[in-house]
Amino acid sequence: MSWDYRIIREEETLPNGEKAVHFSIGEIYQREDNGLIWGFTTDEEPYGEDVDELRENLEQMMESFDKPVVDAALMPESEQDFFMPSDEDVKRMVGMTDDETDKEFERLQQKFEDSKDK
Repeated sequence: MSWDYRIIREEETLPNGEKAVHFSIGEIYQREDNGLIWGFTTDEEPYGEDVDELRENLEQMMESFDKPVVDAALMPESEQDFFMPSDEDVKRMVGMTDDETDKEFERLQQKFEDSKDK
């Protein structure tokens, strides 16, 4: 599993029925073996515990302008539609091989899918 900053395109229908499109920088989460995006955030803001860290974070975000835009319409409609591991799950996966991480992710994904069926 990896993450990266990307520009996210979102479209919404306004109360008057018109369509509005906006873009923001967000984080995408994807599998390392096939690049499949399985989750994302939007409206990220630069952050740092000091000025140098803030600059580094902003530079990472700026790199998203050189990468393909991610269309939110092609992603699941809500967080309930896709599995995102908890911080605890991610910490447990640190240090695992790619194969081990994939198996653990698939186990957690299946557990999530089973819980949706209940």
